[in-house]
Amino acid sequence: MSVTAAWSVGGQEESYTLTSLLSDRSFGGRKIKATATLGYGLDVYTAYDSNPGGGSRLSSANIFFPSSESDIEGRRLSTARHTTTALRGELQQNAGGSLSSVVGATSNVLQAPPDQDPGTATAPEGALRHPEFPGTPAIMTFGPSAAIDPTALAASAAPSALGDAEISGAVGGQTGYVSFPNPQLQNQDYLQLRLTGGAPIISVVRNDGLPGPLPGITSPVTTGDVIVGGTRATTLPDSAYAQATTGIDRIFMFDTSWSELSDTEAVAEGGTLTGLGHLIVIDDFQASVTCDSDSDGTGTGQAQYQGTLYYWEDPVQNGDRSDGRYRRVEFNVTSTTAGADPLAAIMAQNPSGGQSNGPLIYDHPSANQRIYLFGKTLGAVEPGGGGRGEVLTYLRNWNSLTTASSRVDTTTDAAGAAVASVDSNIDGAIEIETADLDVDRRDVGSATVSIGSVSCYAQDAR
Repeated sequence: MSVTAAWSVGGQEESYTLTSLLSDRSFGGRKIKATATLGYGLDVYTAYDSNPGGGSRLSSANIFFPSSESDIEGRRLSTARHTTTALRGELQQNAGGSLSSVVGATSNVLQAPPDQDPGTATAPEGALRHPEFPGTPAIMTFGPSAAIDPTALAASAAPSALGDAEISGAVGGQTGYVSFPNPQLQNQDYLQLRLTGGAPIISVVRNDGLPGPLPGITSPVTTGDVIVGGTRATTLPDSAYAQATTGIDRIFMFDTSWSELSDTEAVAEGGTLTGLGHLIVIDDFQASVTCDSDSDGTGTGQAQYQGTLYYWEDPVQNGDRSDGRYRRVEFNVTSTTAGADPLAAIMAQNPSGGQSNGPLIYDHPSANQRIYLFGKTLGAVEPGGGGRGEVLTYLRNWNSLTTASSRVDTTTDAAGAAVASVDSNIDGAIEIETADLDVDRRDVGSATVSIGSVSCYAQDAR
């Protein structure tokens, strides 16, 4: 198209012509958009006080793994972006400033164009240490990790981005893959809670490997893996597609030395469980979301998580721990499920004095020596007096999502054609908050554990 402007100045004719290419306005608009995000498979937050005399040097740690994001966009120029981080840990002073950090295998940020396909990146086992607890165990140890086949491709009109992450290998000669000792806890803390001295509060370990992927998930193939996750955003011939998924083989919490739990196979609902002496065991957790927007204006989405949680319970208050067993809670939650949270009902058990104590964990002939999952520790009060109340035991709270989110919204473009936008997400499928396990310093011995955060979005407006 050419545009000419003409004018007269002092009787002299002047003109100026502008010539430019003219394209269909819709060609320059967004035709494809797809984003997949794996926020974390497991996210752990905890706090420390490195000054035994008080709270003058508070610090906090946030550790999450794995994480990944894939994003594509198709306009006149297609773009694609992907990043994968197998594991990241940050230790911060509450007053500001970083104390230390660790990063597992990572793909960094891949941005296309030009096309990026750097191949698998690996990292060795490692640890996150607190510099103000010298000579003590690390606050986290982890095995070798990999950022698998990350790519960002945008050279064609069909951009794509994808990549996976995994953590594998033994930690310190143990069967653990990621573990969280707490160097602040002292022998008195472990003794009061009847826990194994110096043992990690949380561990992620190999059991028998994960089962196959959840329905609708194309990859990664989770079978046999211990910690895995990945994202992909892809342009298909007739749709824009995105998916995010993560899986964890087994999570242990609260290691005890009780013979009833340490037997090779402890009694559990539906059979036996190799609990290896832990009060809480989470098996075969997987979460996934998919988003598929078709160019004909229709779309489908899916959000689902599965897993099994076991917790130890002594069903009879008779001073005999030999009748305890693992109770089982099955999770299979989708966007069409609903109902009450089964973890809330467990927490509400054994009410006393306005307090819901939850299941009895450690039985004892003396009633004031019995320990409940959410109850009081031995009927004791916190050291230091001052009316600060009784010490909580193992957990302060736990909850689970009873439904996942997936929806399809339909609009029309400038030409009147239908366009489907698909959005699916799961944000913290299972969350567990421990009590203040350090009996000397309040609110610094607790940990918050969140399992499973995935989301996706897709829109095809071609």
